[in-house]
Amino acid sequence: DIYGFEIFDFNSFEQLCINYCNEKLQQYFIQLTLKAEQDEYAKEGIQWKQIDYFNNQIVCDLIEMKGRKPGVMAFLDEEISLGRGTLVKGQGNDAEKQRQQDLKLLAKMNDNLGRHKHYVSLAKAKAADADPTEFVIKHYAGDVRYSVQGMIDKNMDTLFRDLLVLCGDKSKNSFINELFPEGRKKHDFKKPVTAGTQFVKDMQHLIDNLSKCEPHYIRCIKPNDNKRPGQFDDARVQHQVRYLGLMENVRVRRAGFAYRREYELFVRRYKMLSPQTWPASSGNAERDTDTILAAVGISSDGYQHGKSKLFIKEPKSLFDLEEAREKRMQYVVGIIQRTYRTWKARLYFQQVREKSVKLLHEKKRRNNSWVLYFVGDTIDATTNGFVQETLQQTRDGKVIFADYVNVHHDMGIPKKRGIISSQAFVLTSSSLLFFDTGFTSVLQRVPFQEITKVVTSQYADDFIVVNLTQTMDKKGRPVDQPSIVFDSVRKAEIITVFTEEYKMCMRTDIPMDFKNSTEITVMQKPKGAFGFMKKPVPKQASLRWSEESTLRDREALIRPWPTKKDPGYSPDQFTQHDIMVSANLGSRAQLQLDEPIPQRVLEHTAHGRKGKKKRANRRRQNW
Repeated sequence: DIYGFEIFDFNSFEQLCINYCNEKLQQYFIQLTLKAEQDEYAKEGIQWKQIDYFNNQIVCDLIEMKGRKPGVMAFLDEEISLGRGTLVKGQGNDAEKQRQQDLKLLAKMNDNLGRHKHYVSLAKAKAADADPTEFVIKHYAGDVRYSVQGMIDKNMDTLFRDLLVLCGDKSKNSFINELFPEGRKKHDFKKPVTAGTQFVKDMQHLIDNLSKCEPHYIRCIKPNDNKRPGQFDDARVQHQVRYLGLMENVRVRRAGFAYRREYELFVRRYKMLSPQTWPASSGNAERDTDTILAAVGISSDGYQHGKSKLFIKEPKSLFDLEEAREKRMQYVVGIIQRTYRTWKARLYFQQVREKSVKLLHEKKRRNNSWVLYFVGDTIDATTNGFVQETLQQTRDGKVIFADYVNVHHDMGIPKKRGIISSQAFVLTSSSLLFFDTGFTSVLQRVPFQEITKVVTSQYADDFIVVNLTQTMDKKGRPVDQPSIVFDSVRKAEIITVFTEEYKMCMRTDIPMDFKNSTEITVMQKPKGAFGFMKKPVPKQASLRWSEESTLRDREALIRPWPTKKDPGYSPDQFTQHDIMVSANLGSRAQLQLDEPIPQRVLEHTAHGRKGKKKRANRRRQNW
């Protein structure tokens, strides 16, 4: 920043260090923005007309150089190393002696640096304001006069290392120790370096740290020297713009290239923009780069090929690439989402299928549910607004499974027996919910705490029986709740996930029976006179599964209510309910064993359609 320069009426050693610091920062800026930019074009073989600029490295060398071509700092250190420095500041002979030493330093610099383009000696100047004790350095920000008076004394580091150790380590005063933390370090007690040398080292360390970063610059322009708003000094601003190298920087940027990237990285970022490079490129990154640029519509005049990088000239071309990529990313995101959902569904199927095989092992005969997907929510209850509102009110957690099932009503009432309604069955993490198919009302809610037993037969039918606990009527008397009887083609999945969720919620295994007979609770009309006019009451009854040869293939249904005209009619039949199954769902059905999943099932679940044998063979090992 131009403000960092100090140009006073009297400039001494402090101003020399500060202005040297700004020279180094300006030189780093030039190295980074101008020299490095054009060097990269030359290295990559880009057609480029070299732009000249002022490199202030020559000014930095004038101050910091040592060796065969020593600079100002080297001559200051030499005077101290020869023992010509003094720590005495006073009047009379001491002050005159110090002045003579300063003049000797100036004379030596005039003799050795007088021919330097950026060093001016005022010893022989004829100007009226020329001071023979001063010299001039032509900095990039302007010419600065420096006085040698007191420079040698200021360059000496008067705090020797033994004093540092004494104050920072040996002192018993903790406050003194904190003032001199350098005293606690190990020292060789050699003569300390001068202030100028230490400053040069610190500046080099700063430049090394900046080189590890990617700095951005904001150049500040001082509009006037009066520190007043609304004043714009053209000459002052022009001077700053010239010496800051802003014009050269603008020329380089305008004639240069706004974007550059290695071919491999460019193809990796934009390969989805061309069908010839997506999803897999050809392997030739430079050729794929041309293919992508042509697909976007960028002409060959807007870019150049380097040896390892692509150089794009106009920023608009880069904006077009990014805009096309953003639109195409929607398609790519769709692929990622589809792949993830497919993987998640397969993983769910595999996990639930394995649990189902272990749960039903040698307990039940299997039906066509073997080849069904285990997908959890088949009716999109998770996204249904009424279902989610109901779950929030009942605090039943999330949807685990959802599907349409057939519910069998009023099994104990003769005129209503055989009535079946299709309902939306939703299994949550803490209850069973039955909705109408339009999701407008909740027909029944059964918390896990009210479930006493779940029964299913050993046959391959689809029936599930859920027995419930007693509840209290309006008068506070315990009343049995009727059992829930329903059937679903996804019975294996329902039982498996129901068992898992019940155990997580209740911290115990669900009472599950696999048998062909059980006790249930049904609603029946009271016996006696005018019983048909009274409300049904819960009664205990028995339910059994049996094979029926008259049924059609793969058919299972509840036996109709007996009448007096039926042969073998008996009043005991009112407490007996039968589920009839065909032979191929009964004794002829295959027993569920703990065996590998058939290959036909794997291919069906992995792809959802027939064919694609090659893809199936590649993924078979994973399953």
